[in-house]
Amino acid sequence: MILIIVSIICFYGSSIFIPMIKNNLLIIGLFFIDSIIKALLPDFYFRGIEDMRTITIRAVTAKLLCFVLVIMFVHGDSEIFLVPISFIIGDFIATMITIITMLRKGVRILTPNISNIYLVLSEGFLFFVSRLSVSINNSAGSFFLGIKFSPSSIQLGILAGITKITSAGENMLSPLNDSIYPHMVKEKDYHLLKKIFIYGGLIWIVGCTIIFIGADSICSILLGAKYSEAGKYLRIILVNTLFAFFSMFLGYPSLSPINKSLYANIALPIATIINIILCIILWLTHNISLVNILLVMSIMNIIMVIIRGGALIKFRRLIPSKKEVKNEV
Repeated sequence: MILIIVSIICFYGSSIFIPMIKNNLLIIGLFFIDSIIKALLPDFYFRGIEDMRTITIRAVTAKLLCFVLVIMFVHGDSEIFLVPISFIIGDFIATMITIITMLRKGVRILTPNISNIYLVLSEGFLFFVSRLSVSINNSAGSFFLGIKFSPSSIQLGILAGITKITSAGENMLSPLNDSIYPHMVKEKDYHLLKKIFIYGGLIWIVGCTIIFIGADSICSILLGAKYSEAGKYLRIILVNTLFAFFSMFLGYPSLSPINKSLYANIALPIATIINIILCIILWLTHNISLVNILLVMSIMNIIMVIIRGGALIKFRRLIPSKKEVKNEV
């Protein structure tokens, strides 16, 4: 609740100083409400008990419901505010389903004391910062581009469109990552992880290559004819998507089993700080443009691969052999 209150204060405070937010307060405010609902989803419980089925059902239900509501009720620009409302309805229902499932499993919701809250927050501070960094990374480009261009500009439209395309691909990785992480912590099955790197990585590279080649046609089909030239911008951001696979699986699945999750956590804040610094430099030097923002965004996962991969190489001696894993069992 404290974080929600702080977020609300920061949001409405920023609307006073940032014209883009002030002029579009309703629709941005609705998306902000949806982000609060998403933050309250208790997925952590089901990850802890390795019940990925419930998380999958919740995710599919929310996305399907949002999609159906948008298709049914949004028919033009005048009804664009119904998009975040659809997200709010879908995510709220998904949250209720998740909470009801927890209650049926016998989980009780208790009010913790202040000392326990402080202990949990202090122990999980780096993880919290890393999750916060993800949100900042995802929105920094749009924020700085929005300082120069209006929300209805072609530049922001292209950025929103191509990031939706790349996000659709990257979201496919999350279920696999969520499934393998508990298994890796429990079994330390680096042989399986190696196979995922090799075969999954090859499939990912081939997929990114196909999108790179057909970027112009893909943008025309998915974004509309007026965005046919967005393909050249999609190719730039696709570099970040290519490294997303390796960044994700070099993170918690690789480093947590050897108790080096610290490096998975700090990679995100470091990449975010570099992202913000570069964007500020572009702003101060009056070089904010769609191409420059995309170039900054395209190096984020490269930085994380370097940090996480470097940590895995440095501590590779801690990776147990098959024989050692069997002996532990």
